[in-house]
Amino acid sequence: MPWISLLDGLRQDLRYGVRRLTKERGFTATAVATLALGIGATTALFSVVNAVLLRPPVGVDAPDELVSIYTSDFSGPRFGSSSYPDIVEFRDQTDAFQDVMAFTVAPLSLTTEDGSRPLLAEIVTGNYFDVLGMTAALGRTFVPDETRLGQAARVVVLSHGLWTGQFGADPTIVDRTFRLDGQSFTVVGVAPQGVGSRLMSGVQVDVWVPLGIPGEVAGDTPEDLDRRGNRGLFVMARLRDGVTVEQTQAQLNVLASRLLAEYPQAWTDVRNEGRVVTVVPEGGSRVLPQVRGAVVGFMTLLMVVVGLVLLVACSNIANLLLAKASKRRREVAVRLALGCGRGRLVRQLLTESVLLAGLGGVGGVVLAYWVTNALSAFQAPLPISVTLDLGLDGRVLAFAAALSLASGVA
Repeated sequence: MPWISLLDGLRQDLRYGVRRLTKERGFTATAVATLALGIGATTALFSVVNAVLLRPPVGVDAPDELVSIYTSDFSGPRFGSSSYPDIVEFRDQTDAFQDVMAFTVAPLSLTTEDGSRPLLAEIVTGNYFDVLGMTAALGRTFVPDETRLGQAARVVVLSHGLWTGQFGADPTIVDRTFRLDGQSFTVVGVAPQGVGSRLMSGVQVDVWVPLGIPGEVAGDTPEDLDRRGNRGLFVMARLRDGVTVEQTQAQLNVLASRLLAEYPQAWTDVRNEGRVVTVVPEGGSRVLPQVRGAVVGFMTLLMVVVGLVLLVACSNIANLLLAKASKRRREVAVRLALGCGRGRLVRQLLTESVLLAGLGGVGGVVLAYWVTNALSAFQAPLPISVTLDLGLDGRVLAFAAALSLASGVA
């Protein structure tokens, strides 16, 4: 059968190519090392792109059903935060959402017997974890009775990192109390490992605290939060089954017009125009729309630069192969004289190139693994903790394999 003959020919080409590459060890080592550097650099950078823009968030159920909702700022930009009363309107005056949650971030101070240390907290509505479809790794998350605005309990969910780092992964941590900003809080649960802020990919949160605790927490009182002009909350919602982003946007446009008519002072911007509500689909790792264009542009520029480096590497190896091909004229002439077709000859040379690229790809993946581990271990001197999961997952390995194949063909 033809395909059996083809497989047999490919097996012979592969065997012959391995013999040639083994015989020419010096050339093979040089070519593989050159390709490994190019493929490794490109794969390592793609792993960063994957972590920032593509990888689904840890612990979030069905992230494609999530959307973010932004209210335009007083000075004009579309992607501003919202007020608590408006969020209630988004939830109650539309039928597009299963539920709507809100959060903001704030620095807090943790006081223990060992002293005090700064923490990054997310101040969240009580349904925050329910909307994300997230369950606690230990204990529980918040329940409705302890998260009503103005009556919220002083309870807290710890991050997995804080639980292991500060409290030694103590399994009895639930129901223990400690002080945040001088107020006593009770631990009700621990979040799953790897869960970070929904504000920005890689930003690590230490604790989650209910919104609306009586008194002042992170600079806001329940009375402050209940003012329509106090816009400081980020909003996310889970769509109902079958509802599209376009349908949701249409409903919120109608609601925005009604809110402008009812609350003109709070819903008018600096140009004396009505504020705009914008729905943005979530799904992959989160990047704020305000900076998403800059992040994508910067990542694209870096990918182009390392792609050019890889192209130069392929060009150099192609020149070496052409130089070697001039020395194989006698071999090629003999094979043609013995009846070897030009297609078979091209297939043999292509097999050798793909073998080189495959070896370079393996070396590149190893190099990318070392580089991403070094990047993961590096901690920049930032006021907040930023940790990206740069692991070489299936998407990154598939990219490396495709890149190796393309390099071999090139």
